[in-house]
Amino acid sequence: MTRLFPRLVMALAAVVLLGLCATSDPARLSQGHFFSDGATYYSMGWSLVGDFDLEYTAADLARVRREYPDGPSGIFLKRASGGLELDGALPWVKRVPEHRRKIYFGKAMTYPVMAAPFIALMGSRGFLAFNALCLLVAWLCAYFELSRRTTEGRAVFSSAALILATIAPIYVFWIQPELLNLALVSLGLLAWRRDRPMLSAVLFGLAAYTKPTQILIAAPLGLAPLFESAVPALKRLVEVLRRGAVMIGCAVALFGVNTLVTGEWNYQGGERKTFGSEFPFDRAELKDVTFGNSGEWMTTMKLGPLEEGEEATRGAGIVQAGVELNQMFAANLADFWIGRYAGMLPYFAPAFLALLAFLLLGPRGKEGWFAVSALLLFYLVSIRILPGPTNWYGGGGTLGNRYFMAALPLAPFFLPRGREALIALLGAAISTLFLLPAWLQPVEHSLRPALLASYPGGPLTLLRAERAMLNDLSFCTDAWRKKQPFEDVEGDPPLHRPGAQHGYWLYFPDDGTSGREPIPNMTRKDGEPMEGFSVRRGESTEVLLRANEPVDWIEVTLFGARSGDDVEIEAGGAPQRALVAATGSVTFRVFPGHYVMYYDSFVYSVRVRSRGVKSSDDAEHTMVRLALHVSPRPRS
Repeated sequence: MTRLFPRLVMALAAVVLLGLCATSDPARLSQGHFFSDGATYYSMGWSLVGDFDLEYTAADLARVRREYPDGPSGIFLKRASGGLELDGALPWVKRVPEHRRKIYFGKAMTYPVMAAPFIALMGSRGFLAFNALCLLVAWLCAYFELSRRTTEGRAVFSSAALILATIAPIYVFWIQPELLNLALVSLGLLAWRRDRPMLSAVLFGLAAYTKPTQILIAAPLGLAPLFESAVPALKRLVEVLRRGAVMIGCAVALFGVNTLVTGEWNYQGGERKTFGSEFPFDRAELKDVTFGNSGEWMTTMKLGPLEEGEEATRGAGIVQAGVELNQMFAANLADFWIGRYAGMLPYFAPAFLALLAFLLLGPRGKEGWFAVSALLLFYLVSIRILPGPTNWYGGGGTLGNRYFMAALPLAPFFLPRGREALIALLGAAISTLFLLPAWLQPVEHSLRPALLASYPGGPLTLLRAERAMLNDLSFCTDAWRKKQPFEDVEGDPPLHRPGAQHGYWLYFPDDGTSGREPIPNMTRKDGEPMEGFSVRRGESTEVLLRANEPVDWIEVTLFGARSGDDVEIEAGGAPQRALVAATGSVTFRVFPGHYVMYYDSFVYSVRVRSRGVKSSDDAEHTMVRLALHVSPRPRS
């Protein structure tokens, strides 16, 4: 009975989850919107089922609009030639000629190919069922590993905490490969532990094709033979090379398939674009939309960000100075673990605690060190090389670090023996503190990814925002929160007129403010309304200030509301507190703390707290106006 009950719990959870997915309509749940990269993978899956290919055509656009009337917003497409296509005569395939360029989907094929049987059987619900199955596979693999060294009950509870008491279950509703990556790596590590190294290498090769950084998580597979003291050194080295050759060979083979299908090996390279509201083969405003006259270029042809001295190709991003990249890397060293939008602590708390306990308390086994080595490799490469310092967590529409999902299966290996239940319990409690709203309303928080970290005074707002990824943080999906200009910040580059040195942008991550708005009865020298932002009475807010030049000090002017207020403000230096009278104003200086460079600008955090009695009346909210004193950098 002691062995049967935990397994019954897992079986019941699996039946409930799969049943929920089998009866859920993803388009209806998401109100006809795609999350993040979902449009591309949805279109690829249905193209495989309907046309048996990965070419984007007018039929694919029509197919998407059956369930998503607004079309495949956010889809990635690429234009290429030289691939193979079906033909009616022997040998039934022919090469696409150079002059006839086709449009293909600009993402890896792994997820839609594996999900296609589920789509064929269940329609679009098949995406959710496949995602749920991947999540359950990851849970089962973690359970198998933990059951080797603890009781069945503790193994079920601890594995559930490590995999399910995280942000991962939310991704059941996302039509993209995060949970597949989680399952592939889980199976790869399980195969390694069951002495099936070649199977493990193949599974890691599949994962590496989908996301190249995932090959780093295979470190245990490569390190283990080196520590087999009973085997001669030469044989150990040969075994490492054999495993690596199979793994890399599998990934290369898949890139070869991509070359045969599209004519190019890199599914993210070449002529690649993303499309938001107009799509090729569409008609908009009485014009025929084509690949050439719509979309935004988005090409990835190199590892890491573009640095000074490198040639910037179309759609490849913005060149950055080495000093800037190094500073962003330094900021990300801590943000990867405890950042507000992507940190391991708030979104994968049980795994974070397991890592801390392993390093600080032990006991520490050989397999645990292998897993920690893999995690550290993944961490350092992610924040510096690929994806790099400006977007290592998956983009603006993301909940938590979706790329970390593939590293999560390492956690059972560094979860210290004998401490499984305690760490699982503490981790689940911390996850509940941070993630409960998202667990209760997963689709709502997927549609509004800024929601989870925007509650004023909520636990996530206590953590530092990842300033090195500023424009890609999840709150930037709301236009009013992102990059609101004060003064002439950008100037006019075509006329070689620089922006104002004292100009700045403000970003509004939380709901303690309504964003940029005019200050009542106040005008600038040019007669235009003076603008600032409000702080809700009795609440606090943080704004992220992005300046063209380093800031020496900030002149703060508070404009009192109907009943006045008691306001505290700090920007990293000593906080300043002031009483502002009803309909009056008060001016003082605050000194900023450390900045983070971001695309040739300087980002600071400014926190404002109203100590007045809480009120929902806008007339009671104090307005804040910032003016900068800067030290312009010498220009060559």
